[in-house]
Amino acid sequence: MENQPGDTNLPKRATRARPIPGILPNPDGTVQKLSKKMRGIVRRIPTANKLDDIAAEMRCSRDTVSRTFHLPAVQSYLRTQLEAAGITHGLLMTRIREGLDATKEGRDGERVDHSERRANVELALKLQGLAAPAPVAGESQGINSTTIFNIVLQARERRGLEPKPVEVEPEPEPPEEKPE
Repeated sequence: MENQPGDTNLPKRATRARPIPGILPNPDGTVQKLSKKMRGIVRRIPTANKLDDIAAEMRCSRDTVSRTFHLPAVQSYLRTQLEAAGITHGLLMTRIREGLDATKEGRDGERVDHSERRANVELALKLQGLAAPAPVAGESQGINSTTIFNIVLQARERRGLEPKPVEVEPEPEPPEEKPE
């Protein structure tokens, strides 16, 4: 039986995902050998909503999934797969920029869509490795100026940069009164 153009009943062979290589190159020139379980984790990353979903499906701990996901060789492999699919860094940044300028229709015309803009700021920070740490129990959730300041300080420390000293403006001296 021949497949007709537009036929969605493709043979299973045509719909299988490409196998994940057992050895991936690291950015530093070394290689990373992946076990069968690790390859299964990497295969599921593009379609999973959360790492917990992969852990449940693969019957392993979330920590194993997280460690596999954060391997430099796996990150490099996923980056090349995204670029091969046409999802380039420039395209992502363009979409984030559009999200940062988001507006919505209101009674008085277009208004700023703060929730969409906040979500895009959080996404941009995550993509740059500057995501906010998980909130501590009892603290308010969300990003505020103090959290962003701390994220920037942590990023500077990771890059080996000294934190900029806080400049304190000297208090102006009161004008001297001249005797008459």
